[in-house]
Amino acid sequence: YRLQDYVDDTIAFLKQVVSKPALVFGHSLGGIVALMVAAQYPEGVRAVAVGDAPLSGDTWREVIRASRNDLVVWRDLAGGQTPMPEMIETLKEMPVTVPGQSEPVPFRDVVGDDSPVFDQWLAPNLYHQDPDMLTAILERFDETAAGYEMPVVLPAIPCPVLLLQADPLTGGLMTDQEVAQALPHLARPQHVKLAGLSHVLHNERKEPVVAALEHFFRAT
Repeated sequence: YRLQDYVDDTIAFLKQVVSKPALVFGHSLGGIVALMVAAQYPEGVRAVAVGDAPLSGDTWREVIRASRNDLVVWRDLAGGQTPMPEMIETLKEMPVTVPGQSEPVPFRDVVGDDSPVFDQWLAPNLYHQDPDMLTAILERFDETAAGYEMPVVLPAIPCPVLLLQADPLTGGLMTDQEVAQALPHLARPQHVKLAGLSHVLHNERKEPVVAALEHFFRAT
């Protein structure tokens, strides 16, 4: 579960199945992979959109450190051993830190008890996920993240890049400071900040995300 493994697999797919320059969108970890793919296989990527992903290995490390307790819970739930209703309830009760509040609140209070984040995204994904994927970033981070450095990866991308930023005030991972650092490294950057939308983006509310992606990709 090294980043380079994901990148190698994605490049192989682009070469063997897509076989022409592709429009690539990656969210969170997928955004990291998308950037590395565009850097290592520029002839195969026409444009890349990054959905609220850390833009350097150092930032990603800090995200993992800050969310370690959550990731341990996710790892314990992963692998298909926990019944889906029990998993959904556990996820709803997970304490979440909200900027501006002194104490964590249940995840259900942040996104809503009926949010599709629980039963349509988090729980199904964790049910099918190999727990060792989370162990890789929790216990083998340096090996897993090797090669993901902003001054190396971003300048190697010649195509248009959209940084699709969630709202830091509602749990977005892409910070204003990091966006400002990243933009000068990109040859053809664009940036959209989605006010009020959390890190889960299209899993929370798809319309503004789809609109931003359509506008970007149709112009490339």
